[in-house]
Amino acid sequence: MTGLSKAEFESVLRTRLPLLLYASRRLGLDEGATSVEEFIKLPAEHRFDVSVALCGRPDIIDDYLREDPDRLSAEDRALVDGYRHSIHGDFVMLRHLRRHTVLVGGDDTPVAYGVCALPGELEDEFPDPPYMVAMVLLPVGGRITFDGVIIRSPAYFGAGARRGFEQELREAKARLGVVTALPFSRQERPGTDEARLRAMTRSWRGVRENRQAIADIAFRNDALLALYHQRLGELAARDHRKRLREAGVEEGWFATLDGTLVGGGQTREDVERTVGALVPRHRREHVHIYKALGK
Repeated sequence: MTGLSKAEFESVLRTRLPLLLYASRRLGLDEGATSVEEFIKLPAEHRFDVSVALCGRPDIIDDYLREDPDRLSAEDRALVDGYRHSIHGDFVMLRHLRRHTVLVGGDDTPVAYGVCALPGELEDEFPDPPYMVAMVLLPVGGRITFDGVIIRSPAYFGAGARRGFEQELREAKARLGVVTALPFSRQERPGTDEARLRAMTRSWRGVRENRQAIADIAFRNDALLALYHQRLGELAARDHRKRLREAGVEEGWFATLDGTLVGGGQTREDVERTVGALVPRHRREHVHIYKALGK
């Protein structure tokens, strides 16, 4: 996987650890550490707590830069200044890609993050996602890395939970894509409602598990409502085609409305005439017309 270079990794350690030592003193969390060497010998959970606490204290970064106890270069000052945009939280580590590892985190509206590390670092330590992890994410060189400590939950995820995580990832990508730099804008992409609706209606399971979220989107306007019914029709058509093949029907066109067959014929035009005669005008855009595929 393309990750941080050794030089980038060393720049993070060179700037982040002295800042954390300074912050630990300000916060009364130094445990008597008087140097970076002593600080990094403290338990990882303790160093993580300091890093999390620093995320809510940009004033400490301001004071550190003003006092400049470590005589930072201009390049290192810029890195430290960027740390004010660090974020922390509980994330689901979902997959390792060539460019980054994908995490999904957030409460009501999950966000997908692309996190870089040294090549092979995360794949070796976390070889078979998903994992629930607590991390502090940092901006570095226009990308996102982490704070050197990952607190892993021992939780085991079954097939249902894994499907749920994949659904959250699809929704997060539909809203914002994969976030690869900090800070980032939470302005959703154009067409987000349509993309989210499509993501949540990929399967009957998705429809069931996202019933309320789907309703919140689908009833925003007529176009989204029509898309919702069309998506139900597409799902129903998969089931109907299978049953038609099993019954020996390999030709013809059919129409479904919310999963119910409402017409059939030798041609699409035949079915459209039937739909026009049987289905109320305000529901005709909700009808899905499809062709039997045969064997």
